[in-house]
Amino acid sequence: MADSSSAVMSPGVSPVTEGRFSLSEWLFLAILAAILTLGWIGVLLAQLGLFALLNFVPFLLIGLVICCALLALKGRQLWFCIRGAQVGITEAATGLLLLLSFLLYFRPSEHYPLVGDSAIYANNAALLSREGTLVYHYSPLDGLDPDSRRQFYVPSSEQLSFMEIKSYQGLLFGAYYLMDAASGQVVSSRLPLFTVWMAIFYSLFGPRGALFATPFFGALSIWAFYLLGRRLFSQKVALASACLLALSFPQIYFSRASYSEVLTQFLLLSGLYTLALFLDTQRQPCLLLAGLCLGETLLARLDSLILLVPLLILTIYWLIRRYWQRLAWLLLPFGAVAVHALAYLLTLGRPYIGATFEILRLLSRLDFTYLLLGSLLIIAPLFALFYLVRIWRRGSPWLQKARPWGVAVASILVFVVAGWAYFIRPMHPGAGYDHEALVRLGRYLTPLAIWLSIFGLVKLLNLDLSAKNSLLLLFASPFALIFLSRQMVAPVYPVALRRHMSIVIPALLLLAGYGLLQWRRPTRLLKATQAVALTALFVSLIVSDLPYLRYTEAEGAIDLLQRLDSFFEKSDVVLFEPTSEHSQVGWFATPLWSLYGKTALLLSKEEIDEEALSRAMAVWESQGRRVYFVSQSGAPSSPIAESYSLDLAFQEEWVSSIIGQSPTHFAYIWHFDIPFYLYRLRWAEGQGF
Repeated sequence: MADSSSAVMSPGVSPVTEGRFSLSEWLFLAILAAILTLGWIGVLLAQLGLFALLNFVPFLLIGLVICCALLALKGRQLWFCIRGAQVGITEAATGLLLLLSFLLYFRPSEHYPLVGDSAIYANNAALLSREGTLVYHYSPLDGLDPDSRRQFYVPSSEQLSFMEIKSYQGLLFGAYYLMDAASGQVVSSRLPLFTVWMAIFYSLFGPRGALFATPFFGALSIWAFYLLGRRLFSQKVALASACLLALSFPQIYFSRASYSEVLTQFLLLSGLYTLALFLDTQRQPCLLLAGLCLGETLLARLDSLILLVPLLILTIYWLIRRYWQRLAWLLLPFGAVAVHALAYLLTLGRPYIGATFEILRLLSRLDFTYLLLGSLLIIAPLFALFYLVRIWRRGSPWLQKARPWGVAVASILVFVVAGWAYFIRPMHPGAGYDHEALVRLGRYLTPLAIWLSIFGLVKLLNLDLSAKNSLLLLFASPFALIFLSRQMVAPVYPVALRRHMSIVIPALLLLAGYGLLQWRRPTRLLKATQAVALTALFVSLIVSDLPYLRYTEAEGAIDLLQRLDSFFEKSDVVLFEPTSEHSQVGWFATPLWSLYGKTALLLSKEEIDEEALSRAMAVWESQGRRVYFVSQSGAPSSPIAESYSLDLAFQEEWVSSIIGQSPTHFAYIWHFDIPFYLYRLRWAEGQGF
């Protein structure tokens, strides 16, 4: 059993790296510093309404001057460090993992049509790139009276049947918050960091290139995960675990679709890696990077607030140990970004955070206070015990003797809770979506990986708990405790896995790799068992991935949008029929406005106020604008068809597919053929306003 002194948060030496940097690590840290800087600057510019590539230039010049100054002052020392960097298996493994990530992830989903939450980020990014701000003006509502405007958005009082949302006035396209219908002011409905990164890619490479932001961060996450595993455990554990993560369906899905999960995952894994790197090398700039990583997660996802629990525990411990310099290097950058995130949430992000908390509170899922407190009560005593053992390990034989018993009790508790969550909880008479969280996660990662991770956790507690790998448990535990008990997301898969992406799935696979592969003197039988188990894991993951490996979601969407854009003139008004079970053409209303600035309006419901629509038609007619109606039917049965003359002007079809969202396992591919009928809308004979 490891000496108790290894189980506290004090500097340690990795058996793999011995405190030295590899060339792969130097390169990763340089890229990480650039990403953290550009992302934060981008959010600031977007908040100020100044987002444009040209406005990054002054900051890049300042950064260049700082780099030149550092080279002048520390260039010789830095050169010797880089020249002395280890070159070998780490660089080969990094190349292998990046190649694997490229092959798996760089088929991004064309999620501009509003097929789900991922399309919200893509459309927000396009609009940010075009307008340069996170507050937009929806000009299609200009000149319309209140009743006419109400035909084209969902009032907050009607969005949900069981409550009225008070944080905004209405929902536009299902993607933007309408703050004031009279002025047409809308704001982004998500936190800004990932939107900013997609907007950077959009500004550089256009609509198709913007979608590669997700694969880019997916690949970087695998790199960060590998470096973290290498620092915490060993080269073998890190490489095997990183390959498992790269091949897992959740990682593939969220590294292709434009969700913010992989960016958050990258930031959190990078934060843990730089913390572990500091404990190895005692280089304080690593803490600066860690603080920025953890802080910027607050600008990416709201559930990153859970990070405050482990960060509080770490801060308290370092205060007790009087590690003042460590605290300053970590908390000052974290605090600066956290203050910025708070300012955003209280201003532009207020509708988003307000609506989220309103809905979760009503659904009785917002017991965050109790969940966070419970996490704190579970984790804090464990680290308090380690601290007491550290202080009194020589003067208190009783505590030293009690430690094995405490670890034994903790190990038994882990097995009991895991067995209950996996076998008993789903069989409860009232079992539902939340009760099956661990089982469903096991279906995507394989049950073998889940139980190897549980075994790895128990093994870690008994044999190898140290300063660095305790960081993994400290930061992963609150997320696992909360989201494996309450998932707080729609009960459909694979999107329901998003809460586990940032740290839960990586932590489980890293513990599984450790439990399977890290043994001091493995026997032949153990080696054979390791080979069989590892082969079974890889084969299971690859087989489950096969239908998706050469598959692109929503393929052809960008081409269709470009054809629609070329057909309509800037002054044309385009009405889309309401989205329903029988019509999905309304998915394209959002990107037609967000990407191209067309006057695209989506009818909010089937029951149309004909008088209100007639008044809107009169306004557009007085402005000399042509009005089109987009339907999925060659013979529309909408009230519009009864009141107006419809002349077919253009016909298209979209033959594609998306990964369907279903409460069942496994994710299925929904193939469809959606026809688009574009009608020129005129007053019927004898009618008019």
